[in-house]
Amino acid sequence: YAGTLSYRNGHIEYGAYRPIEHDLDAQFSATPQIFTLTRAVLRSGPSRFVLDATVQDYSTTPRVQATYDATVDVGQFRRILNNPSLPEGVLRAAGSLRYVQEPNRPALDTTVLNGDVSSRVLDLRSGSMRAQIRDLGAHYSLANGNVEVRDIRAFLLGGELTGTLTMRNLTGTSRSNLNAALHGISLADLKSLMNSSSMQQVALRGQ
Repeated sequence: YAGTLSYRNGHIEYGAYRPIEHDLDAQFSATPQIFTLTRAVLRSGPSRFVLDATVQDYSTTPRVQATYDATVDVGQFRRILNNPSLPEGVLRAAGSLRYVQEPNRPALDTTVLNGDVSSRVLDLRSGSMRAQIRDLGAHYSLANGNVEVRDIRAFLLGGELTGTLTMRNLTGTSRSNLNAALHGISLADLKSLMNSSSMQQVALRGQ
């Protein structure tokens, strides 16, 4: 069986948040053993999510292989969520995913995810706080219930931020470790940023 699915002006509503308006276009085919999704495109304003996926043995022991490419207007979700701590700008994430259903194992333990995230410019604007993050990039992976984000890099406050982040045992007693280094950061700009009332609120929520 082969077919297409599309609709326009769909709405996702959740709680008190603003509805997310979106369009969907997808092509698919199915046999008793394999389901294939070909270039499913979900659009919401300037944001777009593209997915290609294959599911084998979906009636018994599903095995999924997929690739994705997402372009997200963060400012759009800032307005939908009414969250001024979110930046303005565009994020792009692209990569691949594999999943195999195994008895008595959580889905996160049998999922393998790899990808890269990047952004040319992100503007932080909240209250009196003003900052800009340029050339953000990182590589992320998920395997065996562990997350690793490496090669983190970004230019801000006149200098460069680099680092790595690891999160272990997401399905159990998880633990995280962040290593970051600042190079050539303007101390005056950093002090001004940290003294802003909005930045203090963000830091308080993060504790």
